[in-house]
Order: sequence, then structure tokens, then C-alpha cells
Amino acid sequence: MARDIGWSLSEKGYLKLRDDGEPAIGELGEPAELRTFPTETEAYAFLGLPFIEPEMLEDRGEGRSRGDAASARGEGRSAR
Repeated sequence: MARDIGWSLSEKGYLKLRDDGEPAIGELGEPAELRTFPTETEAYAFLGLPFIEPEMLEDRGEGRSRGDAASARGEGRSAR
């Protein structure tokens, strides 16, 4: 998502990229722009995304495969 708008995300923040995907180093050799945000809300807004509170995401099967989520709900089990 970040790369779609010309940025790369790492543990340091968002790094501005050139069109070829390399860091956008300035003409005088200055480092590429690095953007950081004090809150997740601001980081999401930077990407044009709404922030969803973590509590709203809990227990909804995130990170599970379709089969794992179905198993957790008891679907797909054969009757004995």
C-alpha cells in the first residue's frame, strides 16, 4: 500500500522512493525524506486509510486461513 504512493515502510518510518523504487536521495546527496508519526491514527491517515481500533478487530479471524476460521466455528466437521 505504501509503495503504491511512493513510500516504503520500515521500523524507522516511511521513506520516500523514486519511481524506480530506490530511496529518493536529493540532488545534493541529502538523504531521502523519512516521515514518522506519533500515533497509528496519523500513520493510517498518511496512507489514506481509516484507523480501526484494535478492539474492533479482535476475535474476527484475522491472520487465520479460511480453513482455520471455519474449524474454529465448528464448520466442516463430519458427523459421527
